[in-house]
Amino acid sequence: MRRRRNAGFTLIEILFAIAILGVGIVGILSLFISGISAASWANSRSEAAMQAQSMFGQVLAATDPAAPTKRLYLERMKKKFFDGSSNWNTTSTVTAWVHNANDSDATPVAVAPGSDFYWQCLSANFMLDKNTPLSTAVPPGSKTNAAGLVEVVIAVYKNYKAGKEPISVYATLITLEAPEK
Repeated sequence: MRRRRNAGFTLIEILFAIAILGVGIVGILSLFISGISAASWANSRSEAAMQAQSMFGQVLAATDPAAPTKRLYLERMKKKFFDGSSNWNTTSTVTAWVHNANDSDATPVAVAPGSDFYWQCLSANFMLDKNTPLSTAVPPGSKTNAAGLVEVVIAVYKNYKAGKEPISVYATLITLEAPEK
């Protein structure tokens, strides 16, 4: 008599196959989640870098509502770096936070009303430390820059909270003209 063999899989084989498939799917889904997270982070960094460059443009171009011929942020810098006349301050290293009307207030401000990006702008008449460009501490051996040369550092934060690191920092040098007498 012929023995008939049953075709198919046993219950144990099916459960084992489902378990292996489940582990594989969970692994692939976690890759998607981390990929989406990385893309979001990169998008925030790109937005912040563009925001920093835009804020630099504003630092150069914004006019004072009270005196439309005067550049708001540049005039704040001139008041700090020139000695009240048209003489460049060569005797001491000076820093100024120019994003606020109070030049000693480092608290970041919103880029625009309702924005989740915040910015701050530090200017100095000496070269700031490249590792900590938002520090007002004078690096050892620093000297004042040539007359009119100012380092400007703009930091952009997303959803700012005290102690949070900026997601983009833009640093450049500008030349200030002596104030009018």
